[in-house]
Amino acid sequence: VGAVTGSVAHRAKGTRTLARGAGMVAGAFGWSYQEYARRD
Repeated sequence: VGAVTGSVAHRAKGTRTLARGAGMVAGAFGWSYQEYARRD
């Protein structure tokens, strides 16, 4: 919606949601970002 209407707020929310979804899919396959991974 943000890219179509030119709304920066909607574009930011969509980008954040897309990144969150990609992270959930990656996590489902066992991948985690090292910077935030728990260190044992």
